[in-house]
Amino acid sequence: MRLKPEKECLHVVTPEPTPGPSRVAAPPDKVWYLNIVFLPRDYFAMTNGYRPLFNRKYLTALIWFCLIAILILTSLGTDDPEPGEIQIESTQQIYWLEQADEPLTLTLIFSTPAAIHPHQQLLQALMQEVIRTRLQPFTHPDFSYHLSAQLDGISLSFSWLNDRNIPPLVAILSALRQPLDPLRWATPLETLKAESYLNNQTVEQNLLNQFFSVFPAPAASVLEQLEPTYARSMHTPAISLTGEGAEQAVAQLPPLRATELVSLPEATAFPSDQITLDPTDQNFHLLLGSGLPGRLDQSYLVQRWATQLLQDLLVEYRSMHPDLKYRLLFHLGRSTGYRAMLLHSPEHPAAILQQLTAAATQEKAEQSRSTLLDTWQSSTTEPLRQRQLVAQLSHYQLPVDQVEKEIERLSDLDPQLAVDAVRAALQSRAQFSILRPGQ
Repeated sequence: MRLKPEKECLHVVTPEPTPGPSRVAAPPDKVWYLNIVFLPRDYFAMTNGYRPLFNRKYLTALIWFCLIAILILTSLGTDDPEPGEIQIESTQQIYWLEQADEPLTLTLIFSTPAAIHPHQQLLQALMQEVIRTRLQPFTHPDFSYHLSAQLDGISLSFSWLNDRNIPPLVAILSALRQPLDPLRWATPLETLKAESYLNNQTVEQNLLNQFFSVFPAPAASVLEQLEPTYARSMHTPAISLTGEGAEQAVAQLPPLRATELVSLPEATAFPSDQITLDPTDQNFHLLLGSGLPGRLDQSYLVQRWATQLLQDLLVEYRSMHPDLKYRLLFHLGRSTGYRAMLLHSPEHPAAILQQLTAAATQEKAEQSRSTLLDTWQSSTTEPLRQRQLVAQLSHYQLPVDQVEKEIERLSDLDPQLAVDAVRAALQSRAQFSILRPGQ
């Protein structure tokens, strides 16, 4: 029977020392002995000097404890806005956005009637001239300003690097809000009319003016509209602020609104019409245009998607027909807007419209939706587009998460809606059209 030791044992094999020489007999062969030594089970661990500080169960418990602690601390965090999160200052309804490493930019948008009809375009341009003239005394190297126009507003932006260079906003707005004498601006108006006349000598601009003239306009002249329209606009700017330190700067801004927001008259959609002009060259020139509901209308997403699809179809068609020249305009105000497509080609536009209509498919609409979604996503990450987005949200008093909501809604829309809208836009009899045929 073989016994099994309860402890680990060390087997040591040693030879017996050879005995000294014998006078009687020859030295015997070597004899081997087996010595068995019993050792504790953890002998080798003790001799190597290693002993684990924590066992596996202890480490597992420690990891779970750390994860739970992280979750608890995260939930107890502050309510400070995340970088890139648009906020609204409640007192003056200032939309602001913190932007690291960007200069502070204050944008004031003064609402105007929709500048579609040529007379309304002149009115808006004259208002810009008044603002530009009144800003000249405030030119200073510590800050810069930029003046631009959009369909239903005039945008005035100030940029500066730190609190010491903040523009004298109270003095500037006080100067802008001074009463004006319309007769004082009769000469600048004549200059603007002359510039407009020179710009209208091109075929394309001539077509656009024919289109714009169909929109309604007040019976009053530009000078008669100037004083009351300018006064209302100057007292009710939409305000936005972006840049590094916006959170602190917005609290330091002086009062910038003089009165409550006053709505301005808007142009309305016009009936379908068709005009044919006399030929002047060998090419065909076609304008297809229509009035659209404004930015706040429920149809905005479909019309914006359809415009992107139409743009993509024109790019694809021109890659195969380089003789085609085109221009696509899409502008929306608060409650009105328009879309206009201009085609210049030696080919009769009827054939072009047929091919564009046939190319408008749900597959193309899906591709255009992806392009539009990428564009809107970039507006939430790129500094310049962020600044423009905040200004537009302020101008139309939209929720700060408007883009995120529209991205979600656009993703769920049926692509056939965009296809149908494009096909309707390509029907010349269903909307305003001007055709100047080649000889």
